[in-house]
Amino acid sequence: MSGKISIFKDKERRAAFTAFFSFLISFVFAVYNGYFGIKLGSVWNGSICVYYILLTSVRGIIVFTEKKLSASDEVGKATARRKTFIITSVILFVINIALITPVAMMTRFLKTVDMGTVPAIASAAYATYKIIAASVNYKKNRKNENLSVRQLKSIGFIDALVSVLTLQNTLIMVNGSADESEKMFLMSAITSGIIIAVILALSIIGFAQGLKEGKTQTLNEEKENASE
Repeated sequence: MSGKISIFKDKERRAAFTAFFSFLISFVFAVYNGYFGIKLGSVWNGSICVYYILLTSVRGIIVFTEKKLSASDEVGKATARRKTFIITSVILFVINIALITPVAMMTRFLKTVDMGTVPAIASAAYATYKIIAASVNYKKNRKNENLSVRQLKSIGFIDALVSVLTLQNTLIMVNGSADESEKMFLMSAITSGIIIAVILALSIIGFAQGLKEGKTQTLNEEKENASE
């Protein structure tokens, strides 16, 4: 019983547990989009499937690294977290850049599809969950200096923004009409551009801040160990 309680008292373990749960939810959402991508021949759904698989892989790398660091000293943890942070930041930036292509294709070749209202409801539920989860996670970990926790927090926000993008395009595909295609293109292009810009900004700013703080933490840990 005490072991279970400690998971929720320890901020780092709680963050890892939350990340693992998000990993599962995102993977299910990826498979869900993959299904519609194959069934409807939708480039957007197929691309989102691949994107979320890569995003869940990044989460998996961070959680797996934290698990391996349980027996390491503080200097070892700081060094390993910094390396993992750099690797996952590069991966995040690459897949976020790659997201521009399907978004551009989606806004340029919008078309309505007969996919029912279930995908719209599922996308709305997922987006709502991700926005709430990202907000709660930020509030709980806003002062946490652990690079792994910071990276998971950034991934959570990016996940939430992409879920909004997915919801928007799903609603357009389900409820749009040929007469509204020009209006839909303009609206989708503007909002998608803003969301992509924010995602890339989060990736760049988060990487720069994390790299600086991670280097400082590593140096501080080394100085403390040397003084002892």
